[in-house]
Formats: sequence, structure tokens, C-alpha cells
Amino acid sequence: MLSINPINQGGSDSFYHEALGKLGRLKGSEGGKSDNQERLKKASNAFEAILLYQMFKSMNDNIVKASLIQENQGEKIFKDFLLKQRSENIANNASLGIAKLIYEQFSKNVDQ
Repeated sequence: MLSINPINQGGSDSFYHEALGKLGRLKGSEGGKSDNQERLKKASNAFEAILLYQMFKSMNDNIVKASLIQENQGEKIFKDFLLKQRSENIANNASLGIAKLIYEQFSKNVDQ
């Protein structure tokens, strides 16, 4: 599971760097075939979580907000944190199938 840094002030840089780091570790790995397959599964789930996060963030940004009450920084951080957690939960538990497709496509090339 990706860890999220809530002190990042609502930015998503740490989320991307951590997920992309998983993808990079797969490339340079020297483990056996089963180890690489497991890393590929984790990287596929991380990639799906990033896609879901981007989708949820775009949807949330397009919600018309009331001008009567301004959203403070704490609420922005919490909403970003919540979107990241939901993205990870969906990718890891109730996947849309994107991670499975990525895994199937790239597993053909692992340890060949």
C-alpha cells in the first residue's frame, strides 16, 4: 500500500514519486521470476491508483463550490488525502481491471 504524506499541503507529488518509484524498482530488479511477478502486480496496482486519483481529482475540481463559505487549507489537505486513500482502496480491493490488464500485458516480458 502506498503511504501518503498528509503534510505535503495537499500536493500530489509524493503520491506520484512513490508510485513511480515502485515502477522503477521493477525495472532494475534482480530477483527471481515470482519476485518480479509480485513486483509487477504491485506496480500495476500503483499505476491504477494514480489513474483513479487523477480521475477523482478532476471530478472533485469540477464540483461547483458555494461562494458563501470559503474552503480552508485543512479541508483541501483532507480532501486530497481522502481522494488518495479511496484511489488506493479501489485499486487494491475493488479494482476496475486496469491493473489486471497492465499486469497481463507486461508479465509476458518479465524474465525473458
